[in-house]
Amino acid sequence: MQRRLIGATLRKWLSDETGGKEVGLAEAPSEKPKMPYAILYPTPGTTTVGGFSDPNNILTYIFQVTSVGRSHEQAAAMSDAVFNAILGTKPNGDWLHALDLGGTPAMSVVDRRLDSFGGIVPSGDNMFISPDTYRIEVQ
Repeated sequence: MQRRLIGATLRKWLSDETGGKEVGLAEAPSEKPKMPYAILYPTPGTTTVGGFSDPNNILTYIFQVTSVGRSHEQAAAMSDAVFNAILGTKPNGDWLHALDLGGTPAMSVVDRRLDSFGGIVPSGDNMFISPDTYRIEVQ
């Protein structure tokens, strides 16, 4: 599976689905990002079910999204927006926001979930962060 493609696609998708908030990939999104913003950190490990040549192979992609704000409220609002983008559902149970990872062959998201909620913590320079970890399963 194409890890770089997944990371880049998730970064853009999170920005779009959080109302255009800036999202960086493993670093701040710009030199002076507009608050609040998020940073997507792909984790080095993934797990799979089935062999790599198995067409029914499922890849679990784990990533951290750190929401950043100048206040507790900004960091919490960004964390909530990220959570809603990734895990929000419609009344019928369907995902609120479709997640198309593309790729060749096409990668289909079969599950999404929250692994850990980091809570809102101070981070120096009058900043607050919320490091939350998610996982998606891709087939």
